[in-house]
Amino acid sequence: MGACCSLGNSRSDEDLKAREKLKKTKIIFVVGGPGSGKGTQCEKIVQKYGYTHLSTGDLLRAEVSSGSARGKILS
Repeated sequence: MGACCSLGNSRSDEDLKAREKLKKTKIIFVVGGPGSGKGTQCEKIVQKYGYTHLSTGDLLRAEVSSGSARGKILS
């Protein structure tokens, strides 16, 4: 489902670099009911600040549509 990763307890150089990068990453959650303008606000944030927009609804619908084991659990 999407591009997920778990860094667990690994201590390889690559994992340590990934951990440091994640610590510096800004994550913004836009929360609201259906039709409240979350998508519109996210578009504005993307345009103004160059962030990446990940829609949890779109990701979940895609997972269900894929027919995967996770998608079946979600449906």
